[in-house]
Amino acid sequence: MKILMTAVSETWGGQEDRLFSEAVWLRAKGHEVLVACMPESQVKARCTAEGIPTVNVPMKRQSLLSGMVKIGRILSQFRPDVIHTRDSRDTWRCAPFQWMGWPTVRSRHWLLTPIPRGYRQLVWKCASTHLIAAANNIRHQMVEGMGVRPDRVDVIGEGVDLREFAPGPRGGLRGQWGIPDDAILFGYVARLSGEKGPFPFVKAAGEVFSQCPNARFVMVGDDRPGDDTTEKLQALALKLFGGEGSPLHFAGWRSDIPAIMRELDVLVVPSKLDGQTRVIPQAFATGVPAIGSRVGGLPDLIRPEESGLLVAPMDVGELAGAMVRMVRDPELRERLGRSALDQARKTLSFDLRMEELLQAYSKAISRKRP
Repeated sequence: MKILMTAVSETWGGQEDRLFSEAVWLRAKGHEVLVACMPESQVKARCTAEGIPTVNVPMKRQSLLSGMVKIGRILSQFRPDVIHTRDSRDTWRCAPFQWMGWPTVRSRHWLLTPIPRGYRQLVWKCASTHLIAAANNIRHQMVEGMGVRPDRVDVIGEGVDLREFAPGPRGGLRGQWGIPDDAILFGYVARLSGEKGPFPFVKAAGEVFSQCPNARFVMVGDDRPGDDTTEKLQALALKLFGGEGSPLHFAGWRSDIPAIMRELDVLVVPSKLDGQTRVIPQAFATGVPAIGSRVGGLPDLIRPEESGLLVAPMDVGELAGAMVRMVRDPELRERLGRSALDQARKTLSFDLRMEELLQAYSKAISRKRP
């Protein structure tokens, strides 16, 4: 199969990481992938380093017409079987060609808040042959909120590479961070932005540490360029814990996520808004249970009292209570971790997700051919 994938962002996030992982998997299975992106983007840099072909396309809002022209030239030369878009900007650039008969699949990785109206609703109903929602509630928004036919939407959640993420011995990161080996370590692994809940995590850590001195906390991630969220979080931590011997470590952006997961006892995902997240399957595949907010697609992944615990979003008291429970009940942690690992191996493999993606491509192709 020949697939044209499109990316609009200049920075790197969950959506870009999923595109990259999908492209790597598809090429390994013998499919031909071309990624259309902006020349200065991190997607282009990562794809180029991996040997994935890319082509430059203007994706900024003021370049809609020139972007359409460039997409048209790519289609005439590359002749893909399917186009895979992920944002409104690239979907609008491909929409005329979808109307001409090119099969187009669009993914949505986060909630639609608020539900689009007018022409923004039209893009969901008419600009793609088939749609992929990362979680059941996103599909519900598409069908009930925007009038998309149910047979045009598949739910394909996040998956995990079971070869890359697996239980194993710790690798010494705790020593680098000044965290004792016998401490119960809670990890936040996400961008430091408001919707991901970093401030509730720090506040809850303060409450937990006051009750459980053997608890420790690490935050893995950075904020957006030009943002001061990290500074605000560090100021809050200084107020709660003081400057010396703080139980909270800021690790910054890291690429060694498999090693980090093996250091954790519990993953915490305190999101205010979320579609789905890759870190929960990654933790589960490592045998680490999770505490997550009862929002978006997180309940699709966390089975309460089986593979983790769910709490109300932005409720610091409930989050702290769940964390304290994890510290004080080692049998609970171990039982949830075993169940999480079993869940990952049975239902969350990336190979399974990609087979579902190929089925979605086939559905689009069966409806339209150029």
